[in-house]
Amino acid sequence: MKILAYLCIVLIGLMFSACQRDVNPYVLYYKSTQFKTQQGDTLASLKSIRNGGIFNKNLTLVMRDKSRKEVPKDGLWGYSQGDKVYRNYGDRFIQVVTPYSDSTIKYMTERSVAFWTSNGNRTMNQVMLLYSKDLDSKVYLSLRKAKR
Repeated sequence: MKILAYLCIVLIGLMFSACQRDVNPYVLYYKSTQFKTQQGDTLASLKSIRNGGIFNKNLTLVMRDKSRKEVPKDGLWGYSQGDKVYRNYGDRFIQVVTPYSDSTIKYMTERSVAFWTSNGNRTMNQVMLLYSKDLDSKVYLSLRKAKR
């Protein structure tokens, strides 16, 4: 009886994993004004965007058919997928939490923090909130600096 129940659970899991889910297409924005007017380039065949690191001048767009396309880092403002919007800032993409705010734009990103415990070194991901005056201005850690 237990084996039958286990087999039913496995079969149901396989059926759910075999179902294809709808993937939201990426929309690329080359300027923040394109984001405000929702006039970006929609790429349904885009699988991921890879950031080459600090010293690399290009972003790599990986398509679903495994082909790659290089885009200059400074040429892409950001992208959206579904209801989430990301801005290209520095060497990473940061999530825009309040893209339609009139006063201050709020961003969210993660950073890894290493600290020492009695069991050795530990690394923990910490959520950071960042702020800027508008979608094109510099990003600050404090709200007060962003409002200046």
